[in-house]
Amino acid sequence: MPTKPNLNPTTLSDSQPTRWLLVFLISVWVASGIAMASLRWDWSVEALLQQFDYDFKENKLEEQREGLNKWLILGYSSLALLGICGVAWNRGKTLFKPDIALLAPFALWGWCSVSLFWSVDPSLSVRRIAHLIMAVMGGLGVSLFLRRREVPWAILLSLSYLVLIGVIAELYHGTFTPWRGYYRFSGVGHSNETALFCAVVIIASRMLLLLDQDAVSKSIFSQRNITIMIIVVAFVLLLLTKSRTTLLSLIAALLFTQIAVSRSVGAWMILTGLVSFGSFVGLMIASLPTSVANTFFGVATVGRSDHVASLTGRLPLWGEILKDMEQYPITGYGYGAYWTTKRVEDFAQLFHWEPPNGHSIYIDALVETGPLGASFVLLALGATFLIGLNYYRQSQDVAALFTVAIVCLATIHGVAESSFFKGCVGPLLLSTSVFFLWQNRVSEPITKPLEPQRFVES
Repeated sequence: MPTKPNLNPTTLSDSQPTRWLLVFLISVWVASGIAMASLRWDWSVEALLQQFDYDFKENKLEEQREGLNKWLILGYSSLALLGICGVAWNRGKTLFKPDIALLAPFALWGWCSVSLFWSVDPSLSVRRIAHLIMAVMGGLGVSLFLRRREVPWAILLSLSYLVLIGVIAELYHGTFTPWRGYYRFSGVGHSNETALFCAVVIIASRMLLLLDQDAVSKSIFSQRNITIMIIVVAFVLLLLTKSRTTLLSLIAALLFTQIAVSRSVGAWMILTGLVSFGSFVGLMIASLPTSVANTFFGVATVGRSDHVASLTGRLPLWGEILKDMEQYPITGYGYGAYWTTKRVEDFAQLFHWEPPNGHSIYIDALVETGPLGASFVLLALGATFLIGLNYYRQSQDVAALFTVAIVCLATIHGVAESSFFKGCVGPLLLSTSVFFLWQNRVSEPITKPLEPQRFVES
């Protein structure tokens, strides 16, 4: 009878302290690549100026993009190098097991690349496709260098570095003013992007808590207590970003992963009870006097109750995008070719805010890659989600549950944000999940119970 693989080592290092050094180095590598590709030290200063001076935002748009160019190239190149080194590290080994079900994400990335042939702006598409490929290569490198449970650790550490640097940057520039009503925590990136960092940090921390749920904490500095503190700090910073989409997506992802862990009727009853309770509270608030109801409404919208009916200006934006799609209803404009500098400036004049993308992965996929590309997005997310969930139920591998949570976050977050369709962080996280499942998925159930995995000794 064949021996089942041990997916649940007692410790991460498994008697190899160098594994922790590798996790640390990979996390720094990933954080550096993301920082160079999409972040900036003085972002919080410009974000503050943009709130009070619209002309600053408009006139500086092209200058900001040109200034980021050399660092952007260096950042994406470093992520691509991580993938190349990962392949070289595993030279002579069988990297992936045949799995036709996981071809959907590759169909999506391939279709985005092929759209170059009918792109209305090939030069812009070439750059965007190159960024996508290099981000995907970064995910390949993470999955090849790291073992199963090292993946959430590396993602947790890399994004925690970026959030911490963001806090330091705001303190340095004097823009960390959470007591002011207009304040949104942005750190070294856009508030919505920083919110995504915080959400993924919380998800990764939650997954690691599952490994240590039965351990008795002997010290305030035990792994479990440190992880809980990270969750609390990240959640507070997420609230300070005032990103409602990310907050709702995080709650949904955590609820579903909790149900996946328990797999009991009671968990579904709790979820049903929460939905019922929320509906009851909504009805109660609706019956309150207007002034009191507005107070509750302000809290529920994280202090941003303006333009809620239009999803903070997204509905008018989507309407204009869909009108433009009538010119190329079958193929779309080509990956990345729709969002030219001129179109961004035209939308900025029309809506009085600067939309750098369609604020929805589904809308962006539709306008840039056509109905087939949008279908590939849904297929890729659905296939990865189902395969990850099935793998977790077979193996009880917490890293598989982490990938499920990331895909769940991407699916819901993508309704009103585009981070998982383009850019750096979203494709990196999704490709890490896909390559992890492709490399590690097994067909035979594993019944060995989970054991604690420690980084800091209790």
